[in-house]
Amino acid sequence: MTWAPATQALLAIKRQIEDCKQALAGHSAAQELARRSDEFAAARQALPGAKQARIAAAMRWQKLDAAYGEAKGQHQSAASEYGNKEATLRQRFAEADRLAADLVQRRKQLTADIDVSQHRRRQIPVAWRTPTVLQALIAKYRDDTTARLWLVDVEKELGFDTWGKDRTVEERYRRMEAAVRDQGFSLDDHQVKNAQAGSAVFNARESYIEVLRSTVRRYRKNIQELGSLAGVDVAADLPALENDDTVLTQAGLKVNFNFDGKGSIGLNDGEASGGQQVIKSLILLVGLLKDEDNASGGFVFIDEPFAHLDVRNIQLVGHFLRSTQAQYVLTTPITHNLEVFEPAEITLVTSKKPRDQRWAPPIAVAKRRGLPQASAARTGTGG
Repeated sequence: MTWAPATQALLAIKRQIEDCKQALAGHSAAQELARRSDEFAAARQALPGAKQARIAAAMRWQKLDAAYGEAKGQHQSAASEYGNKEATLRQRFAEADRLAADLVQRRKQLTADIDVSQHRRRQIPVAWRTPTVLQALIAKYRDDTTARLWLVDVEKELGFDTWGKDRTVEERYRRMEAAVRDQGFSLDDHQVKNAQAGSAVFNARESYIEVLRSTVRRYRKNIQELGSLAGVDVAADLPALENDDTVLTQAGLKVNFNFDGKGSIGLNDGEASGGQQVIKSLILLVGLLKDEDNASGGFVFIDEPFAHLDVRNIQLVGHFLRSTQAQYVLTTPITHNLEVFEPAEITLVTSKKPRDQRWAPPIAVAKRRGLPQASAARTGTGG
């Protein structure tokens, strides 16, 4: 037999009894409210004040709680700092005790060293302890370690028996000293002469740099004049030339050309046409040969300047050749455009030796007639 069903039934009956009690209590709620109406009214009147008091108490509690947290943090920080200072103080006390012990030991050692030094000092003659002698010894040996090393070397030399024993040693020493003194005078004289030579070299170098400045200015003038003959605006920035190795190493002449007002191009500008490249090269080359005594521009040999040029550029180069008063020897294949022969006064036509012939054909000479004398000559090579 089990008691579980009876227990469940008993619990259900108890719940029913409680529900009945609560239902019966509700029948007297109206009388209870009427009886305690004054008490409820007083409670309603006191409710706003109680709320304000509760809010004030809550704010006061929050402030006190924040102050408590801050004070707790300060207490912890002070306790930690106190612990660190206490540990540092203990360490300093231990270090002071150790230093005091070291000072006592050092003092004992110094006292012993002073006693030994005084004993050794009494053994040294008074004449060896004068300020002049001591200063000379310090200047010669610098410190006791060097003096000991010198003493060791002297003892070794004496032990090896390599020092002179005859009476001529002092005489030889005096002669060697006189020779060294004379060599010192000679060295001083040579140093003076060397300084004078250095000054002369510096002045000569300054004069050469001045000549170089004049040469660069003259060269700029030459290439600008040649550019005007070719219808090219040539601009050159003179380099800074000073009597300094670094400045001279970095110095250079920067040249720009302006063809037909289309903008400035440099020496290595790939935008220039073939004819413009040839004219630039001719201007720079002939400008080197011109000077005040030789306004013609000298004598120039150029190998195939018209190679890979079209008719227009050939005419531009030919016009430049006729404009300058320089003498040219130019080579060009006879298969080239006939415009290349137009500025030439004399044309020499050469040919390769045929395979079945012993000699090459004779050189043909062609000379213009009825034209003013030109300043360029051409040599043609063909085969």
